[in-house]
Amino acid sequence: VSILNSANSHNIFIARNIFDIVLSMLHHIEADVDAGIGRSIGKKGHFSNISEDLAISMVINGFSGRGVEWHGLGPHLRHMESLFRSANSGLGILITYEGLTDQKQTVVRKIADHLDIHLSDDVLARIERETKIETMQATGVARGNKAHFRSRSERPSRVIIQDSHVEMVNFMILQQTPDLKALVHAANMNWILQRPKG
Repeated sequence: VSILNSANSHNIFIARNIFDIVLSMLHHIEADVDAGIGRSIGKKGHFSNISEDLAISMVINGFSGRGVEWHGLGPHLRHMESLFRSANSGLGILITYEGLTDQKQTVVRKIADHLDIHLSDDVLARIERETKIETMQATGVARGNKAHFRSRSERPSRVIIQDSHVEMVNFMILQQTPDLKALVHAANMNWILQRPKG
């Protein structure tokens, strides 16, 4: 935060629903997604011999073994808390991953306004067109990293998140970031810490 205060920069903070982060991290670890950008965890299939329920629990709580060390949701929650604090302090604007995917033109215009950049309707339409999931998948294939970009139909259903996982996440929030719920509530974004439907 002190760096942002002194940098005189126009900051844009992006947050995402915590349970969607869990599912995204599950995929990243299991498919070794970041191997395509030179950040491999060593191999694919880390969770291949255990139940989906246990794998999700490990993503939430952390684990160390078979060459992989994962610190659980703690670092993600602390980062999220810092984003909300920074935005609340006027150090930038807070947007969401969900907003970027579901209301792209509105959110991109908000970013442009924050940066004092004028974007025509044509430019906005081109940005939306060129950042569709199909376009990014094609680019990923060309770069050897298709696994990074999945359409909604390729993602696991959120129903695999069990009540026990919700309780684990809630405990992590209390343990790691006791002020996060209040910050999220003040921003009228309670949904970001709640289990999504579907």
